[in-house]
Amino acid sequence: MKALADNDSLMEILNRATLMLAAGDMMRAREDVQAGLALDARHAPLLCTLGLIEMAEARPNEAQQALLAARVSDPALLEAHVNLSVLLFEIGNIEGAIEALDLAVKHHPGADLLYFNRGFAKQCLGRWEEAASDFSKALELGSENVEA
Repeated sequence: MKALADNDSLMEILNRATLMLAAGDMMRAREDVQAGLALDARHAPLLCTLGLIEMAEARPNEAQQALLAARVSDPALLEAHVNLSVLLFEIGNIEGAIEALDLAVKHHPGADLLYFNRGFAKQCLGRWEEAASDFSKALELGSENVEA
């Protein structure tokens, strides 16, 4: 395995951190993320990855801070919006998850996953008509995204 070198690009660091996260090696994933953030403290994908590490290690407050920082750094980063909404949903803040998804839809109106997740959250709150509308939109967009 390649060691972290001073000349590693942020994308190499991010890729390695993502691989370590997927492999369940939180220590190495965190080391890479911290090394990358030392080079660019506002690197949104690294902040988002840090949020995922914190989620995996059951630290929701730290995860939320990292994901909010990622969203501030790059308001158009879809992953930051989705992961923040999932975190908020998982900790029981369903209204917060819906708000995060509302903002995400403004940046990514063609992302069917956002409508599906928002519909699911609204369904959990008994907001049936709104949920049905979001599910319909997700289906409409999903069928547009299927290759012929």
